[in-house]
Amino acid sequence: MTLNLRTLRRALDTLEYSLYIADEHMDEIREEFRGTIQAGIIHHFQIAYDHCWKAMQQWLRKNHPPERKGAPISTRKELFRKAALYGIISDPKPWIQFADAQTACSQVYDPDRAQFLCEAAEKFRPCAQELYENLQPDEDNSAS
Repeated sequence: MTLNLRTLRRALDTLEYSLYIADEHMDEIREEFRGTIQAGIIHHFQIAYDHCWKAMQQWLRKNHPPERKGAPISTRKELFRKAALYGIISDPKPWIQFADAQTACSQVYDPDRAQFLCEAAEKFRPCAQELYENLQPDEDNSAS
């Protein structure tokens, strides 16, 4: 069973495009529309983050199932630590911070929080790309 990474790739590409629009064109966008651009980035961050942790979970279940049947990973912190242990992410700390940021997405909107979440999305981008690359099937193993 191989991981289906198409939806993860689409989520990451959409977040990447949203961040690109903000980076390249925010100065050209009227002030009253900037919140809408930020809301799009935040939304795409939430989606990409959800796809990432679910892909980690699926990969770990497939490649390193729990020793006891029915003993799932109980928290996202544990998930991120195991993902780092098995080399699909390099450091669990940023992922724990992204989890906190993702939780903050669902709370009351204010411009300072929106800016914080957009900055978190920017920091998330390379970590998510690293995960995606590490989840790619090993071409040497897939030929056998």
